Amino acid sequence: MFGTDYRTAKFGDDVAHFTVAEARVLKVLSRNAGRTLTRDQILDAVSDVGSDKSDRSVDFLINRVRRKLGDSPRDPRFIGTRYGGGYVWLGPPPVVMDVQKIVEAEAVIGPVRGLDLLGAASGAGEAFAGYLAKALEAEIERSVPVEPDFDPTKQPSDGPARFNLEISFFRVAERPECVVTCWSRISGGVFFVERMTLIREGAPYPSLRREADRLIPLILLARWRCEMGYKISSEPLAVAMQNASFNEKSTAKAWLENNVHLSKMRADHPDDPEIAVSYAHHLHSRVIIHGRDLFQTGADACRSIDTEIEQLVQGALPGCQDKPELLMIAAKLLYYVDRGYKSLALELAQQAYSQSTTIASSLAIFGQLRAFTGDTDGALVLLRQAEALAMPKSRFRHYVQVFICQALIAADDRAALEPVRAQVYNFHPLARLLYELVMTDAEQPSLRAKGAMLTMSRSRACGVLRFLHHIHSRLFDDPEHRVNALRTPIALFVRRFGHTVVPAELVASAPSLFERSSDKT
Repeated sequence: MFGTDYRTAKFGDDVAHFTVAEARVLKVLSRNAGRTLTRDQILDAVSDVGSDKSDRSVDFLINRVRRKLGDSPRDPRFIGTRYGGGYVWLGPPPVVMDVQKIVEAEAVIGPVRGLDLLGAASGAGEAFAGYLAKALEAEIERSVPVEPDFDPTKQPSDGPARFNLEISFFRVAERPECVVTCWSRISGGVFFVERMTLIREGAPYPSLRREADRLIPLILLARWRCEMGYKISSEPLAVAMQNASFNEKSTAKAWLENNVHLSKMRADHPDDPEIAVSYAHHLHSRVIIHGRDLFQTGADACRSIDTEIEQLVQGALPGCQDKPELLMIAAKLLYYVDRGYKSLALELAQQAYSQSTTIASSLAIFGQLRAFTGDTDGALVLLRQAEALAMPKSRFRHYVQVFICQALIAADDRAALEPVRAQVYNFHPLARLLYELVMTDAEQPSLRAKGAMLTMSRSRACGVLRFLHHIHSRLFDDPEHRVNALRTPIALFVRRFGHTVVPAELVASAPSLFERSSDKT
């Protein structure tokens, strides 16, 4: 195991130290593992500008490095000589330790135990740890350090490392084996275990690279399902899926990552009601995330998605009766696809609410449903409780506050809206951009809202109006609430493009508002 500057190397309990020049030799050779480098190439890499260059200096450096590594020129494990050619790093790229990266990492390979039990196969063990790190880095697009002495119990409680892969090496007779155990910091438990035999072969151990590439997708799928299930115990499904993703800062990337996992789970377990409801909600999230683009192509852009959501939920409903968290999501999705499900949705939501132990999540979703079905006062009682139970500055709290804003806008209570809107905007720099077209004052719109309007084409404006109507205003059962929900975006778009920019379905949903808007133009 090498330090990031290659000035140190750890062999069990022994530590070797290298000069700056020796470290440069190690770095250039090991980063080109398997490739013969000429003396001139090594000289160019290790020499300072203006310094004397000599083939003999390379040979001296190589000999010193070999001694410190305990490497024999006649039977080398690390550095081989290619006569007439140069030198080559024989093993896999070395495992590099970086304390700062461990502090910042979201995943860690470690602890790594039992390498000294493998004897001559210890190099294969080190290589396997390194290959796991590389395969994981490729999947999550994050740096993954290997830390043999990693102790998750000593990590700061608010540190970013979300899980670690513990590797335990041992021997059965003369056969080297290992167990990979994956621990989730989110759930506090093991989510994946596999035992395997290390195939006997020489460096750079291609079979171990293939094993690492095979294991990592399985590990990530198991981690995602474990953490999503754990988070559903305290968060709405949409928040749980987002938080289980490695792309928390990018909602669109999180959706794509979740799509990979859920599609695999659906293929493996087509009759699982939990997976069916989760996938239905995942499709609903697609409309929320990508709807502005989907609806720009026309009013029917999301009809097939809604139909699939409806079919999934209907098929899963019998298996959700004793699972209140799933039942609550099913109620919300049924109401979303068709307000004709109102009575059934409220009945299911009430049943789920009365049985649920995930009370904060139930309060949030049931509160939103109550707002959509016209009971604003009852909705706000539930939503304010959910807000109080949410962690400050959490995505869940933001999720609840958006629901509160929806209810207050529908009730036309701008005085109560303003302080909640300010908290919504403070959650993320992009929040104001996302919500301003709905939350600004219709009569005195903000400069930001006016600026957003100036950047839009007519077709884009039509798509945005269809989108807002589909995911928000049409869900209010009370006609006056639909009018209030649409008032601000209609006013802004009509001022910019004239009343013909308003799609027919919005006119039919709130005709009185359309008449008022067209009278002003």
